Amino acid sequence: MLEQHEKKKSEYQEWSTAVEQALAQKDAAAKEAVLVFQKIKKHVFREVGAREEGGDEQTDEALAELRTKRGVLAETLSKLEVETREILLELLAEFDRRYSDIAEIDRGHYTTYFATVREMDNRFYEACNTTALLSLEKYGQDGSDLDALPEDARTLLQDKDTLLNAVQASHDAHGTVLDGIEDRLTSHEVKSAASLIAEKAAWVEHRHQHRVAEIIGLMRGLKQEVNEFQSEEDINE
Repeated sequence: MLEQHEKKKSEYQEWSTAVEQALAQKDAAAKEAVLVFQKIKKHVFREVGAREEGGDEQTDEALAELRTKRGVLAETLSKLEVETREILLELLAEFDRRYSDIAEIDRGHYTTYFATVREMDNRFYEACNTTALLSLEKYGQDGSDLDALPEDARTLLQDKDTLLNAVQASHDAHGTVLDGIEDRLTSHEVKSAASLIAEKAAWVEHRHQHRVAEIIGLMRGLKQEVNEFQSEEDINE
């Protein structure tokens, strides 16, 4: 079980590393695209601001081209984010498969372990039955020291059915306890794996929605910046 636990930790670490690498690559590409546009925008603003009066047509053309590049930037960022989401979902699907396989193996280990424990408990039950019958025989003879035993023991040893039923009840109680523990542990393995995958799937979608909102906010800000610059140029002229 400890080996399986280490395998699960290893799988999670590998997934986390793959996710970090994928995000780093896509984030670098997105930052580069934004940086290129910012440089172009700065150049256009400087060039337009340096023009003498009467260059309205050239100014409009330059700002129109800048707006086109802003649209290209929006498409680039959106494409990168769609690709990022797809990569994260693919990585999560692979992680789900591998992690769930380990959880299933753990369930198998638990099943094997509790089968062994039940076999031992059955042997104990058989030994108890044998001891009970021998005790009945011993204390059923004349001159036995039955009266020296505690009251509960005397009550059991005075009736065969009562004694054997008590042994059977104890055995059944053991079985119920074992069933409950096994069910709890095996269910925990499956539920724990499913919960982890669901948590990471929710994270992928939340991150995607947040990034889309960031892109929309960035594009609105750039649009407003270009419009305000043009308005100022119109006022100055």
